[in-house]
Amino acid sequence: MNKLILKLLLLPTALWKRMGVDTEKLRLILEVKLTLDDRRPFASMGQSSSKKKGWSGNTFLQFLVMAVMGAMLMAYFFMVSNSYVAYSLYFFSMMCVLALMLIADLSTILIDPRDQYIILPRPVDDRTFAVSRILHIGVLLMGLLIGLVLPGLVYTAITQGIVVGLVFIFQVFTAGILTLLLVNQFYLMMIKWLSARRLKDLVSMLQVVFTVVVISAYYFGPILLRQDWVQQLRVEETPWLWVFPPVWIASLQQLAAQSLSWLMVVLSLLGVTTPMVSLWLVVRIFATGFNDKVAAMATGDGQRTDTDRPSKRKWGSRLSPVLTRSPLESAGFNIVWLITGRSREFKQKLYPTLAYIPVYFVFFFFFGFGKQDTPRSFEDKLEQMRDGSGFILLFYLSLFTLISAYQYLTQHEQFKAAWVYRAAPVSSPGVFMAGVLKAVLTKFFYPFILGLLLLGVPIAGFGIINDALLAAAIGSIEAILVALFTMKAYPFSQPIKLSGSNFMTTLLIMGGVGVLGYAHYVFIRHELLVWVACLVAWGIFAVMLHRFRKEEWEALRA
Repeated sequence: MNKLILKLLLLPTALWKRMGVDTEKLRLILEVKLTLDDRRPFASMGQSSSKKKGWSGNTFLQFLVMAVMGAMLMAYFFMVSNSYVAYSLYFFSMMCVLALMLIADLSTILIDPRDQYIILPRPVDDRTFAVSRILHIGVLLMGLLIGLVLPGLVYTAITQGIVVGLVFIFQVFTAGILTLLLVNQFYLMMIKWLSARRLKDLVSMLQVVFTVVVISAYYFGPILLRQDWVQQLRVEETPWLWVFPPVWIASLQQLAAQSLSWLMVVLSLLGVTTPMVSLWLVVRIFATGFNDKVAAMATGDGQRTDTDRPSKRKWGSRLSPVLTRSPLESAGFNIVWLITGRSREFKQKLYPTLAYIPVYFVFFFFFGFGKQDTPRSFEDKLEQMRDGSGFILLFYLSLFTLISAYQYLTQHEQFKAAWVYRAAPVSSPGVFMAGVLKAVLTKFFYPFILGLLLLGVPIAGFGIINDALLAAAIGSIEAILVALFTMKAYPFSQPIKLSGSNFMTTLLIMGGVGVLGYAHYVFIRHELLVWVACLVAWGIFAVMLHRFRKEEWEALRA
């Protein structure tokens, strides 16, 4: 599929040459890139067997995932009465999904500095190099786009006919190309104006923001679609909608399915011409100097000034003497604290998962906790938060941050720097890992508990304090169990990979924590019982931490 898409993208050879692109070098670069993508194994299929057989199941399984997402987007066709609005929302959501993928995953292809050692020493100009990366992203994106829109295509062809279905195919590829060019145009603009370090910071921030938007849309979207003002919305009567590209693309279908109008013609022309204008801007304007910027990114995260360091070292250096009991434990604490604050790869993976908790809080506060009669007034919502014990659920949802943190804690791009663990050597791994445990709890779990507590006291009263302490104790116990059963290496000492070997273990641990959380919810009205459970839980944690420090950690010695 990728090779077919590549041939289609390279078909207008005259167009690429007119824009100053060396088409032969472009073809060679893309063929090598796609070959490497096909040889990259899919971890859930078994890494060793994939390498031996050379089977590339990554694209196929991603295709299935995208098809499921595309089936979910079909909800617009059934929940929105006006077809024009429904298809506008459909293309808007589709473009948001593609933009999220570009920012979260495929954008690293555009700003990957590793090619400087192979391609940049060769006579490859800026435009050819920049276009090769954009088309590489485009090939991967279009392959996933087919799966995303397949359910919508089938629905459109059945309900509105083959002709409209063919128009829908054109709309889909127009939307995909427009999304690709707009996102890459934004990145190329930032590459020209920002330093390499600030650009990487921007990518991390955008990934978190887009993740929050998508999560929010998943929870709030169905509720908003049922609102009367959405059902009564008409594009023809709402001028502020005319400035959005998804509306332009949806207008193409209106030309084929309904009578012509000047508004539909103008919006359709915008939908067709905007991708061509974006392509011209990307190749002729923003690709200039691209090679030099990529080479600058290869220097790493960039030099940090003295003003960048105190805020990140200040908290770690202050907490380490208070929370740790020995230099070795302090070393484990400081290594995790500092590297998690500096590593963009770690932050790009973990921080989006941390955004779930604020979204859950807003969703539960405004839309209730699964009750059919969702309160309308602000006072009713406050009362529901008090009566429904909603903060208990939020406390235990914060435990997912621990799972995510441990999942990425042992992996790093520069894992070879972990030779220091062997050179030391670490005489008491349990003491060192105790510092690692405390750093993860202090940096990624306790702040959520504290933040929810500060929000909960004005809403639910001081009675929530013991609930927060009990949830923190149970979370701390869970952190020890997860570390013991899933961490098989020192922090940041393993190459980046996908692994599902610890899935069942993590699931069992979370199931046990869920049982304890449910018991907490049942006995929430008995304040004395909650305080007793709190003391018992913290006592168990202290005993387990003592045993944790004496653990031999044979897996680390291997």
